[in-house]
Amino acid sequence: RHKLKNYFYPDDFRKLPIKKLKNQEPFIKLVNILQFLYSRYSKLAELISYLDRTILDSLVYELYLGDELGSHLLPLVEPYLVDIEGMTDEEKISAIEGIVGRLKSDRKIQTEINRIKNHEWVRIIEGME
Repeated sequence: RHKLKNYFYPDDFRKLPIKKLKNQEPFIKLVNILQFLYSRYSKLAELISYLDRTILDSLVYELYLGDELGSHLLPLVEPYLVDIEGMTDEEKISAIEGIVGRLKSDRKIQTEINRIKNHEWVRIIEGME
């Protein structure tokens, strides 16, 4: 409908199915972490970018394309996520830095992220194809 390739109209998003999960806690924890970072600490761009563009994007791709991707990222990431509700800002930053450090150093997680990010469909969605 549009001259630009891969262009979506707002109504197109309303037609996308919403995937229901039994366990939404990892997504809730990760979104809470990102909301905290975005709202108060934009100077922590590296943490924000890694959690948002690498971890959360990969988890969403896995959620919707899981069978096609053959990946198992969520069970690897979930043990590292902590609930930051009730912590002071300093405690939150320290916890988030620890989470990112452990996620980045876990080879299995990095392998799964690479598998997801290099999948043909994901490359198309991300505009790499």
